[in-house]
Amino acid sequence: MLGWCCLVNQKKQNTPDFQGKNPNSSKPFWSTDRLGVCSIGLLGLILIAQWALFPGYTPADRDVAFKAPYAKDRADSVKKTTSEAADHQEFLNLVNQARSTRNEASFGKSAQANIEQTQPKPVATQPKPPVIGSQWGKESHPALRNFSKWADRYADASAAKRDGMVAEGLQLVQQRREIMSDLIQNNPQLAIASAMPVWRAGEIPLAIREQVEKRIAGIGDLSVLGVTSRENTPVAPLITKARIGFEAYDAHVYGRLATVGSQKDISMHGIAVDDQAALMDSPIRLIDPGEPLPDKELATNTTHAINRILANRNVEASQYAFAESGNKLYCLHCAGSGGWQTLMSNVQAQENGGSGEVAAGPISRSWQTLGTNKKIAVAMIDFSDMTGGEVDTVTATSRITEVDNHLREVSYGQFGFGTKDVVPTVLRMPQTAAYYQAIPAGNSGADGPYKLAEDFKTVSIAAGYNPADY
Repeated sequence: MLGWCCLVNQKKQNTPDFQGKNPNSSKPFWSTDRLGVCSIGLLGLILIAQWALFPGYTPADRDVAFKAPYAKDRADSVKKTTSEAADHQEFLNLVNQARSTRNEASFGKSAQANIEQTQPKPVATQPKPPVIGSQWGKESHPALRNFSKWADRYADASAAKRDGMVAEGLQLVQQRREIMSDLIQNNPQLAIASAMPVWRAGEIPLAIREQVEKRIAGIGDLSVLGVTSRENTPVAPLITKARIGFEAYDAHVYGRLATVGSQKDISMHGIAVDDQAALMDSPIRLIDPGEPLPDKELATNTTHAINRILANRNVEASQYAFAESGNKLYCLHCAGSGGWQTLMSNVQAQENGGSGEVAAGPISRSWQTLGTNKKIAVAMIDFSDMTGGEVDTVTATSRITEVDNHLREVSYGQFGFGTKDVVPTVLRMPQTAAYYQAIPAGNSGADGPYKLAEDFKTVSIAAGYNPADY
C-alpha cells in the first residue's frame, strides 16, 4: 500500500516522456531505485487481491472443508467405478448368452471337429513281450552291466584266453548276485528284465553259472496271506508264497498278480535267488530265439511236426516262434493271427474261469470287482500251547471297520464291505503253535502257513463260518 502511494504522489514534472526520460532530471526513469519501488507496489496489490478474493482458513476449517469431503468423494468414486464395471460385465454376459443361444444350433459337428483337432489323440500302447532278460547288455546298474560285459567277452574269447577270465567272472557274479537278490524283493519287474538269457548262460563256466539266478516255470499255487503282527514285532502285512511242485518261494509280484488273491493251478514263470522269487506278470513266456526248447508237451493246437533239436536255433531271428505256459509248449505260428497276444489272453482267461480253483463258492473273484456289498469274516485262533486270541472281538471289529473305511476312501466309494462278520469265539487249532512253526518250507506242500490255513478252513466250517462264502 505504501509503495502505491509513493508512486501516485510524484510531481507532474517528473512524468517521463515516451522515451523513458525525465526532462527535468539527469537520471533515466527506469533506474534501480525506481524499479524497486515499483516491485514493492506490485507485491502490495497482490496481497490486497488475495485478502479481498480469498478468505482465510484455520487448520480446523481446512480439515472440515477439504479432508472429509475428499474421503467421501473418493469412496463415492470407487463405488461408482465398481458399479459401472459390474454393469459392463453384466452387459457382456447378456451379449455372450444371446450370441451362444443364436449359434448353438450351428455349433454341432464343426465345434466338435475343432475340439478333436486341438486335443492330442490317445496313443495306443502295445503290450511288451513277456520275456526274461530283455535288458541284458543294457543294464544301468554298474554291477549288472560289468557282469554282462564280462559274459559277452568270455563267450567271444578263444579257449586259451578263457581260463584267465574265470577269476574275474567269479568276483563279478558274486557282486551281481547281491544286486539281483535285492531287485527280486524290491523291483521284481526290473529283476526279470535284468536276468541272464538262457542262450548266454550256457556259454559260461559251471562254477559261475551256479551263482546266477535260476529260472522257475510250471503249474503251481500262489497264496496271499494277510498277517497281523504282534506288538513290538512288526512283520510284512502281506505274505505271498509260490509253490511249484516241491519247491516253495517267497514270491514278489507286480502288475496283474499284485492285484489278485490266492490262486491255484496257474502258470508261473520267473527267476529265483535262494528262496526269493520274482514272478512274471504273464501266464506265458516267450522263448528267446536261439534258446533250446523246453521238454514240455506240445499244445493241442499245434498243426505241424516240430523238431525239438533243430527248432528255434537261429539266434539272429527277430521274431518269436515259441512260447511256454505252465507245462505246455506253444508254436506261435499255430496260435492264430493274434500271435502271442491272443495266446496270452486265452491262457489267462482259462485260468481265471477254467478248471483252476480261483475262488470256490458262490462268488467269483469278488476282490477284483467293484461294489460296496462285499463280504469279509475275521476269526481269532489260538493253540493249546499259546492260548487266547491275538485281540478281542471289539478290537477286531474296530480294525475291520478301519479297513473298510480306508478301502472306500481310496476307491472313491467304489469298493467296500457290506458284510463284516467277526467270529465271536476264539477257534482252537488242532495242532500246537510249535508244530506249525517247525514245519520246514517245501515239505511236500505242507509248510507252516499253508498247513495252518488248511486246518483253519476245517475248524471255521465246523463253527458255521465257511470261508467260501466270503
